[in-house]
Amino acid sequence: MPVQPLLLEADRKAKQNKGEIGMKELRTRGLPNAKQTVDNGVNLAAASEAILDGESLHFTWRANCEWVNGVYVRSTVDGYTETDESSVRNEKFAVAADYPEMLAGEDKAPTPIELVLSALASCLTGGVAIAAQYRDIQLRYIETMVEGRSDLHRSLAKEPDLRSGNSTIEVSFVIDADATVDELKDLAAEAQKRSVVLELLANPNDVVVEVK
Repeated sequence: MPVQPLLLEADRKAKQNKGEIGMKELRTRGLPNAKQTVDNGVNLAAASEAILDGESLHFTWRANCEWVNGVYVRSTVDGYTETDESSVRNEKFAVAADYPEMLAGEDKAPTPIELVLSALASCLTGGVAIAAQYRDIQLRYIETMVEGRSDLHRSLAKEPDLRSGNSTIEVSFVIDADATVDELKDLAAEAQKRSVVLELLANPNDVVVEVK
């Protein structure tokens, strides 16, 4: 399932209702410090402290999915540190999934495919924010659009012989920030390098299945 290179939509037409993209001079940027003036809501201090303290940044993410009815399901998700199996959050979150009526569902929740695309968009958008904070770039607006085309014959047919899945996933950004167009492209490129979801889709891991 190839993932096309990300396209940065930074033209004025795309931003005419949100204001022109700000421009500024290039300047040297490094790790966050007391002189940093931008605020994109990213808590880099906590991450930097964990790295300096030598804490493990390896985690195990789990989703426990229970069938509700038809193709409507509900999952509980959580993350754990690999060192002591402690949870990374104070409470668990629930995620529901379903299909439209024309696809054998009741249309009560997003489809699993939409949740995957949303995960990719979320991971890339967060990556832009992290990169901007490290580079001391003030953000005003980010919109990440992800589109995938699916063949569901295998999922819905009586005999699942055909291959199903997405042939291509396309991603585009609209970013409004105090940065040049080249700097915005650098943010998009760095977001791709930071995205664990993009890595999972572009270079899939082995999936081991067992029935208990």
